[in-house]
Formats: sequence, C-alpha cells, structure tokens
Amino acid sequence: MLANFWALTLNRPLAGWKVEVNMITLDNLTKADIGRYVEYAGHNTTEKGRIKSFNDKWIFVVFHCDDKWDQFRNYTAAACAPES
Repeated sequence: MLANFWALTLNRPLAGWKVEVNMITLDNLTKADIGRYVEYAGHNTTEKGRIKSFNDKWIFVVFHCDDKWDQFRNYTAAACAPES
C-alpha cells in the first residue's frame, strides 16, 4: 500500500483521533516521530496507523494491529511513500 496523502494526527483517548493538516515529508521526520499516530486517506477509505520507522525513501506504518496500539512495534509495517 503506497500512501498518496498523509496527515499527522494526535491520539485523544476520550475524543478519538484528531486530524491535523500537516503532510509528512522525509525532511521533517525525526526519531521523535516514531510511534506518532497517522491517518491515510485515499480511494474512499481512511486508515489509522502508527509510524514504526523510516529511511531515506519510505515511511513504515503499522495498520490494523487489533487496536493494540501500545504494541505496534510487534506488528509488520507497510512501506508508504511520503509526500514529495
């Protein structure tokens, strides 16, 4: 799954997920972003995930981890293309 649009999000346990309108680019990612909640929106679907890692080409995001978001590091991540 390659992402066409990414928005940084914040987890609000009582209010659900709140979307911020910031595109993710590799230039502005830091190690502090590991674990950050993100939302993929495209093709009439929205999926929530967490950043597991990144390199100079891809952002690796964990989706669908049985709502065990605190254990996201134990799940396989999808390589997603950042916004360029």
